[in-house]
Amino acid sequence: MDDLKQEDNFVINKLIEHEDKYCLDKLNLLKNGFNVRESENGIVLLKKFRYVDPEISVNGNMRRLSEIDDDYRVFLEDERKNYSCQRKIVMERILK
Repeated sequence: MDDLKQEDNFVINKLIEHEDKYCLDKLNLLKNGFNVRESENGIVLLKKFRYVDPEISVNGNMRRLSEIDDDYRVFLEDERKNYSCQRKIVMERILK
């Protein structure tokens, strides 16, 4: 288990030395690039919703942009809903 606390290259080299076909295939995906597509047979992708809702001064009082701009508030709500959906994806090798 201490091996996993090492630098990335150390861990990657350990995985390569193990010569496990599954691990080598996944490492090659990372090395050579991949495309992502949705699929019912894929893994669940959980996305963290990140946003900016800055405070701005309005008549000397600090307010969030979403409190004073309905378009921005609706945009944030829509994006939050979009991120709350779980998606299943597969990673596919880029064909050259």
